[in-house]
Amino acid sequence: MNCSDSLRNKLDKFEKVNAGNNNEWAQKEIFRFILNQHVRKSSLFSNANISSYSEEDLKLKFWVHIFEEIFGYSSISLKWGDTVPSSLRKGQEYEDEEKEEGDKAKGDEGDEGDEGDEVDESDEFDEEDL
Repeated sequence: MNCSDSLRNKLDKFEKVNAGNNNEWAQKEIFRFILNQHVRKSSLFSNANISSYSEEDLKLKFWVHIFEEIFGYSSISLKWGDTVPSSLRKGQEYEDEEKEEGDKAKGDEGDEGDEGDEVDESDEFDEEDL
């Protein structure tokens, strides 16, 4: 019996397990997910694929489902992506300044050398700004 058949047998047995509560359900789903990945998506674990995965690939292919199962039945709400909790922000005025600088930078892109553009002297750079 090869490894794949052994894992497939374990997955089949695991499918028959009845979960009695949310904690047991989450554990069952995590084990089922991991075994299923190995049995039905074994190419995910090839050396060529593993060496080419980015951090985001690893998170999405393997960890998101597991963490969602672990914390999905609790009051913990997982956030995926680049976020900054409000408790760590410096303050609203700091955010407003960043937004204004970002808007100004977007407005300046591609404007150089256009004929007919009026120059706003308030945007000129002074040595005092250093």
